This record gives sequence, structure tokens and C-alpha cells, in this order.
Amino acid sequence: VGDTADVPRCVVDLANNWFSFDQKKLEEAGVTPEQAERSLAEWLRKQPGINRVYTAHQIRKGIDADDFLGQRVAQCYFAERCGDVLMVLKPYWLTGDYSTGTTHGSPYGYDTHVPLVVYGPLVSPAVHQDRVTPLAIAPIFSKAVGVKPPAQSQVSVPEGLFEK
Repeated sequence: VGDTADVPRCVVDLANNWFSFDQKKLEEAGVTPEQAERSLAEWLRKQPGINRVYTAHQIRKGIDADDFLGQRVAQCYFAERCGDVLMVLKPYWLTGDYSTGTTHGSPYGYDTHVPLVVYGPLVSPAVHQDRVTPLAIAPIFSKAVGVKPPAQSQVSVPEGLFEK
């Protein structure tokens, strides 16, 4: 087992709050990816402004069902596009030199509460206050054009959206 003190030198990217490691450098340092993830996660948890930290191994292994935030993270995880360690900032915290703004990437209501407007000849005119995920867009469009929704679709069309 290598020295995890080498872990910071193995970080090659930080994008959308995901840290990515250079796997070759980890191997050269004798540190496993899981050790590196755990080491960085432990350090991040001690930093100001950090709410939660999730590792790729933790997400792939499965997030506890009662961890609402972790479940949201897991739904967005795609190994080929995500990094190795994700830091979730506390509400209203931003990385960088911004004094105001938003990222549209935090799990908090001020970033996630976005209206979904649907219109067309079969849409029932109404305002719905239901919580809707962006994953609903594919089944909504499918219904609107009269085709089956994608086989992998995990959500359904919101109740009452279309005329019967």
C-alpha cells in the first residue's frame, strides 16, 4: 500500500465539483483508486463550505435509501463522464471567485426549482405544482407524438398533463 500523501499530486481535474485522478500516477505511487478517493474525501469533509462528499466507489456500491442527497447524486452518476470524488457544497456556497450567482448544479431548491412548460394540441391547460424531474421530458415528448417512451425510462408522464 502506497503513501496517501501522494494523492493531491494525482488529482488532474476538477470539473463540476468532481475531482478526477490520474490513474497512472496513483499506480506509480502505490495507491489504489479506492484509497485515493477515501483520502481525498476525508480531507474535503474537513473543509469549510463542504456539505457532503461522495466517492465513485461509494456510488457504485450503492447509496443508502434514506440518503436523499446521495440518491440524487447516484441518479446523475455516469462513470465515463463523472470524476472520482464529488464535493457537494453547502447551500449558497460557490467555488471560485464569485460573490453571487448560481451553478444550476447544486441539489438545493434555488437551483433545482425550474418550471417545465408543456404545450400542444393534446395538453390539458392547467398549472401543476407537482415535482417533476427532467427525466420526464422523454416520456412527455413520446406521448405528445404518439410513440412508446424509451425502454429505459424510469419516470412516467405527470398525471393530468394530457387530455384523455
